[in-house]
Amino acid sequence: MRIFKTICTVALICGLAGGAIAKPKVVRKVKVTKDFIADEVKPNGEAKGYKFRMNMVVRNGIIEVCGVGIHTEARLREPIRQLMRGMALSMNGKVILRDFTFFAKAKSVRGLDSAVANCASTGAKLPKGKPDFSWSARRVTY
Repeated sequence: MRIFKTICTVALICGLAGGAIAKPKVVRKVKVTKDFIADEVKPNGEAKGYKFRMNMVVRNGIIEVCGVGIHTEARLREPIRQLMRGMALSMNGKVILRDFTFFAKAKSVRGLDSAVANCASTGAKLPKGKPDFSWSARRVTY
């Protein structure tokens, strides 16, 4: 029984340590341009949520994601942060970036198109040919 408890404790500690992924580090800041896409996260049935501008760029052969956003509904701030924390970008089936809470915070919705965005490096090189990008997110309940 004691050996079982020790194995479970070690597995739990290793699982927690291995599963912890640090928030992406902001590597630079760029001004929002016409190349940024405009989008919005709105939970089902909600009129407001989170508006953002985002762009993927290649710098020195490495893919970076740049973004800025603003919460448009205060009571949904935490559920949307949880959603963004659980988001992942994959390239050719491999996750290259997790946690999109690094996005800069805009001062107003009108200011999104002239804001300065935070950029985080994925650490992944852009492959030759046409890469297949996909998004995933954990389910969030509120």
